[in-house]
Amino acid sequence: MATAVAFDTHKAVQVLQDAGFGKAQAAAITNQIAAAVGNNVATKSDLELLSKDIKGEMDRRHAELDGKMEKLHIELRGEMEKLRTELRGEMDGLRTELNGKMDGLRTELKGEMAQHRAEIKAEMKSMEMRIYTALATVVGLLKALDFLVG
Repeated sequence: MATAVAFDTHKAVQVLQDAGFGKAQAAAITNQIAAAVGNNVATKSDLELLSKDIKGEMDRRHAELDGKMEKLHIELRGEMEKLRTELRGEMDGLRTELNGKMDGLRTELKGEMAQHRAEIKAEMKSMEMRIYTALATVVGLLKALDFLVG
């Protein structure tokens, strides 16, 4: 991946000689700099290759996450539909149970009302008979009083 960095060693030797270094010293320093720079510096093409690698990896990971999210989304929809179906079943069961209980209470209330109605009719019949008896007694007393007075 690393390519040689463009480093003009001839020019570097000249600059060092012009600064007062001897030819052997300038050459030795330049060779050390060239070796260090050549092995440790990334070139523009190195960075471009790295950038492409990173972008490719990011694209791959993004696609992978998209796939996982889509799968999760499908699973969640399935779970939600399953829960919705279960809740509908439970609600239908509760509705049926409640309707049954209401029908039972309705029947029970009708029976109690019929019983009370019968008791009230019997009580009214009994009261009617007592009133007729009392009236008959009053009529008899009035006739006796009329006979005695009259």
